[in-house]
Amino acid sequence: MLLLVFVTTLFSSVTKAAYDRTVCDQDAFKAKATQNPDVLHHDIDCEVTSLAAYNSSFIFGTRPFANGTQHIFSVGDSFRMAVTQPELYLGVLQTDGVIAEAWRACIYMDSLDATFNATWYFTANNSWTSTIGLQSPLWLEVTGRTPPGVYCENRINTKPLPNITDNFSYRTEIVDTATKYINFMSEYYYLQMRVSEYEYQPETGSPYGSNPIRRLHDFRTGVAYIMDTVLGNCTVTPISKLSADATAADSVHVRMKNEREFFSFNNKFTYAGQRVARDIDCDVWVSVKDDWPANQPFETHWEWYFATAAWLELAGYQYEALLPVMLRITAQAFDPPFERIYHIYDYREGELNNRDFDISTCFNKTHRVEYIVTFPGNYSIFVAPSLTDFRDQFLVTTTSICQVSYLRVARTRVDYDSNNIYVSFSLLDQAPIAGDVQQSEPEASLQEAGDRLQSAINNGYFLSRCQCKWSKAQLKATKVSIGVAPTPNPKAAPPPPPHQHSLQQRPPRDQPPSSRDDLRLSVQRAKPSPKASSTSYSKGKQVKLLPAGDVHWTKTKTTFRHIYKQ
Repeated sequence: MLLLVFVTTLFSSVTKAAYDRTVCDQDAFKAKATQNPDVLHHDIDCEVTSLAAYNSSFIFGTRPFANGTQHIFSVGDSFRMAVTQPELYLGVLQTDGVIAEAWRACIYMDSLDATFNATWYFTANNSWTSTIGLQSPLWLEVTGRTPPGVYCENRINTKPLPNITDNFSYRTEIVDTATKYINFMSEYYYLQMRVSEYEYQPETGSPYGSNPIRRLHDFRTGVAYIMDTVLGNCTVTPISKLSADATAADSVHVRMKNEREFFSFNNKFTYAGQRVARDIDCDVWVSVKDDWPANQPFETHWEWYFATAAWLELAGYQYEALLPVMLRITAQAFDPPFERIYHIYDYREGELNNRDFDISTCFNKTHRVEYIVTFPGNYSIFVAPSLTDFRDQFLVTTTSICQVSYLRVARTRVDYDSNNIYVSFSLLDQAPIAGDVQQSEPEASLQEAGDRLQSAINNGYFLSRCQCKWSKAQLKATKVSIGVAPTPNPKAAPPPPPHQHSLQQRPPRDQPPSSRDDLRLSVQRAKPSPKASSTSYSKGKQVKLLPAGDVHWTKTKTTFRHIYKQ
C-alpha cells in the first residue's frame, strides 16, 4: 500500500534534518524554515493515510483567482518546477527499463507549510519518443522527513528495531533541558545472571548520602544492594518495581526486564529515517508511550538513535556491530516543554562475563567464608588460553553444587604453581532480607553450601570445564581449604586490556594484609628484580613487593602465583 505521510504545521522548522543536505540549502527556505531545529513542535499533527483514499487536491488541485474563480493546476503547477530554486540536473539514468533524465530540487509549499525533496524523471532525448516529439514526464518523486518530537499514528514500520543482546554495558549522560539537570551513570545488564548494576552520583538529599554509589540488583532473590564506594556503607532493600530494570510480575512481585523491555521497545516503534546526533549518522525509530515514568505516567514521545551500518563501517568496526547513540524523550503537555536526553557512550556487548558483581562489602566475616579450591594441572595448558572461560565455568559449577546465586560466589581469583591451579573466592551468606521475587526454592545456608562444596570435592564430582591449548577439557578439584588470599596493591595492578570495559571493577586495594593463624602476611616495598614481575608473600616472614602484572605468594614451602582478574 502506498502511504502519504505529511505534517500539517511547522514541518519546515526541521531544516537540515528534513531534507537532503546535498541539494537543499537553508538559505532557500522562507522565513518559517529558519526556526531553531531543536525547538519542540507542540502544534504538529502527523497524519498517515492511504494514498488511494486521500484527497490529493494539493497535488492535482485548483488555483484560485482574485475574481473568485478557480482553475485546475497546469502541468507545471502539479510538478512544482522552479518554485523556490533552480533544479539540479542529475544526468541520464535508467529506471524501470526506461532511459530517463532526472532533476532534483528542494521546494517549499505554502499550503502545507512544508519542505520536500522533489526529483523529476523525463524520458531522455533520442530514447523514447512521444507523439508530439517532446520529452515526456515519467514520474515525480517527493520525499520529506518527520521532524523530531513527532509520532505518526498508524505508520507502517519499514525497518525493524535492532536486536539487543542480553549482556551489555554503557555509560550515559542524562540531560533534562527544562530543569537544566545533568548527571552521569554507568550501567551493566546481564540477563543470564539476572543481575544489573548502576554506578552514579546520588542527587542532593538522597537517603544514601552524597558519595558515589554502586547499586546492584539481584533478581534471583529480589534484593537491591546500595553501596557507598567511599565509606563502604551498605543498604539492603527489596528491588522496587519502579526501577528502570524491573517490572511487575504480579501484584506483589517483580521480575527483571528482558533486553527489549530494558530499552523500552514496544510494538508502536516505527522507522523515521536517518538523522545526525553528535556528528554520527543514525537510524531513528520513534514511538509514543503512556506508561512512563512508572510512578506518574504521562504521554511521551520516544526517539532511539542507532549509528547506521555505513557510519560504523567508516568508523572502523570490523564486524556487524550495534551502537546506540541517543535516546530522546519529549512531552507536549508541559510548559516549559519536557525533554530528557540520554547520550550513550562506551557501549559494549558480551563483555560482562569477567565482571565481578561484588557485594562482599555487605557481609561481615561471620556471614562469609574464604575458600581455596585446588585443581591438579598445568596453568599454561589448561587456564592461560582462556582465563575468562575458566572463571565462568568455575562460577557455574560452584553455584550449581552449592545451590546459591551467582552473587554469593564473590571475588574469584586464579593462582597457580608448577603443579596445581588454585581458585580462591568468598562464599557469601543468604540475602539478609526477603526480596520481592518469586523463588522456586530457597537457597542453601552458608553452612549447607560449604558442606556441599566439601562433599563434591571429596567425592570427586567437582568438575570444571576449560579451554586448553588443543581442545576442551575438564579439571577435577581434589582439595578445598579455608584461607584468605592477600589483596593486591592498587598501584601494582596492570591496566585493563584493550577489549576490557574501562570501568571494570577491581578488588579494593587499600586493605591491610589479612591476619589469620594459618596465613600471616606483612608487606614491604623492595627494589624490583630485573627478571621478576610479581609480588611475593610468606607466612611469618617479611616479603618484598615487585612491580608488574602478576602476583604470587608463598605459604610455608608452597609457592603460588596470582593472576590478576582480567
